[in-house]
Amino acid sequence: MIKKLKKEIIKKFYFLKMKTKLDMSKAILSMLSREFNLSGESVKERTRASKVVYTLESAGMKLGYGFGFYINGPYSLDLYDDLREIAFCSEYNETKDKRKWNFSKGTWERIREIDKKFIKGRDLRNLELMTSMHFLHATWRNNEDDNEMKKLFRKKHKNETFGDDSLISEEELGRGLIDSYALIGYREYYDKADGLKKE
Repeated sequence: MIKKLKKEIIKKFYFLKMKTKLDMSKAILSMLSREFNLSGESVKERTRASKVVYTLESAGMKLGYGFGFYINGPYSLDLYDDLREIAFCSEYNETKDKRKWNFSKGTWERIREIDKKFIKGRDLRNLELMTSMHFLHATWRNNEDDNEMKKLFRKKHKNETFGDDSLISEEELGRGLIDSYALIGYREYYDKADGLKKE
């Protein structure tokens, strides 16, 4: 009995020690990488990961990544580095144990709602268009009309998406703009709701 108890205490101590070694933001990214099948192994996978994480951040999930704009839209070097680290650092396998590492039920519901509305069923081209238009709108042209936003996109983006060198049509651009407005509206709705909860 005492041996068993001692073993259990050592096990818990070891887990707590491991837990403190892990960077919390990387542990969260590790859980999200399994949920969304994110990887940093190839340029295409890193590009998709940056669009998914950017979408989650833009919808109000505070993951701590800063994004810049490149020829294929929003990107984050910190995110790429973290994806590589969690792939090669065995300690982050600890986050597979949902009894020890997990989001709250409400957080999972929010993540899955964002996934359903903005990520699931979209190919990389559509994700790239939505996130690029969102970034340009949120960063540079908050009050521009749709035509001005499209002109800005054509100026800043390479007008092809990653892995698909066909030119982006006006129809695709319009759809990306509408999706970006939906993402902005979603965030504003939740920010207001969160503000009311705090009052």
